[in-house]
Amino acid sequence: MKISFLKIIFVLAFIFCFSPFLASASVTDNMSGYAWSSNIGWISFNCTNNNSCATSNYGVNKDASGNLVGYAWSPNIGWIQFGGLSSFPIGSGTQSINAKINGNNLQGWAKAPSASDGSSGWDGWISLSGAGPNYGVILTGNDFSGYAWGSEVIGWINFVSVAVDAGPIMSGTLTPATSSCVIASGASTCTVNLSWSIVNPVGTPTAITANGMTNVNVTNTLVTPQSGGPLALTVPWGGRIFYLYNNNVLLAQSTVNSTSVTCVAGTSWDETKCAPSICTPTPPGFTGSVSPSSVAVGGAYTLSCDYGVNSWYIFPTVGSGSCEWVNTEGTKGNFNCTAGSSTGTFSNNCVIYNTPTDTDPSHGGQYCTSTNAINSLTVTADGSGNCTDGIQNGNETGIDTGGRCTGSSNTCSDPSEHYLCGDGNPGTNQTSSPTKWSWRCGSTLCSEKKIPGFIEN
Repeated sequence: MKISFLKIIFVLAFIFCFSPFLASASVTDNMSGYAWSSNIGWISFNCTNNNSCATSNYGVNKDASGNLVGYAWSPNIGWIQFGGLSSFPIGSGTQSINAKINGNNLQGWAKAPSASDGSSGWDGWISLSGAGPNYGVILTGNDFSGYAWGSEVIGWINFVSVAVDAGPIMSGTLTPATSSCVIASGASTCTVNLSWSIVNPVGTPTAITANGMTNVNVTNTLVTPQSGGPLALTVPWGGRIFYLYNNNVLLAQSTVNSTSVTCVAGTSWDETKCAPSICTPTPPGFTGSVSPSSVAVGGAYTLSCDYGVNSWYIFPTVGSGSCEWVNTEGTKGNFNCTAGSSTGTFSNNCVIYNTPTDTDPSHGGQYCTSTNAINSLTVTADGSGNCTDGIQNGNETGIDTGGRCTGSSNTCSDPSEHYLCGDGNPGTNQTSSPTKWSWRCGSTLCSEKKIPGFIEN
């Protein structure tokens, strides 16, 4: 590329002699080092490079969002401004934005304000990336590399010696005094107390946010460290997640789970608030019955439940078998039931169910869910002597094939009949020897002698 030497000399002389511009920055800016142009020499990005901050405090800062803001210094063209610019030029592959890191690429523009009026023959703009040919500045880790373009006056600017100081790491905490809260009667929200802290903030404000809640700014200074609280914040039914942010960076969060938000005792959630429960524990005048009170295995029996009031529904819970609803007689529910395959005595219950906030007057005064015991049911062995216990035992040839179940009596049959117990059911441990049969009835060992038969000569 051909560069006009006289043009460069004229521009530099104009800028140096007639520019009134003064820069202002801070020694806290986090970029340092030098860029290099073969036309204008070194460009300093921080006064700390040569310990000149006492007389000229300047620098360029990369913020947490990747924006470059501040001033670099060239002894030949003066200040070079990053950020706060507008009315950007248009060039091949350029971005009409202030200097900013996008991914690893530095895009946008910087400018030498002393050349802004264009009377020097140069408008002062410096492109940080572009095309035709492709060029740009790249940030890898904390180090820059690559080239910017400053027209024929500055030419290519090599960023190879410019770096970003990682600096102190920003962090924060958001801690609840308790992770649960109770909603009062008639209310729809409760409150939790949160305490916060932040170290090395990079921007203002520091805020606590949550979905459905206006942001709460807890501090507007960059003092470090900072802390505060407890701060009372609202939690709706269903819970809420709180976030601590600084400069669009999430530092901490605190969660109040949906299961941790409850209604005060005596109330329940009615979809809008915690409303007083209006059900009474148990309706008066409860009756229930089982008929007959004793059946054989697999036998039929009936069951009824009557709470004396209407309800969303009533139903039985039985210890043996199952039941089906038949009909309702007034406030009484009737059920047909079938006993199970096991013998014994089983408990049964009636259950009434209502929602605590039921306001339908036909449901008889909004009685709460209640479980009440009724008559027990005794299930005996099949009267035919056939076993229906769902397993093969006794003298059965298969599962429930018409034989008898294993006896549970502790006495032997009398008169003795091999393998039978006193209750008429077969015993266990049945064995046969040449002289006798033996078996057990519970803990009793039973036996019967075999009578030999003779054929005389």
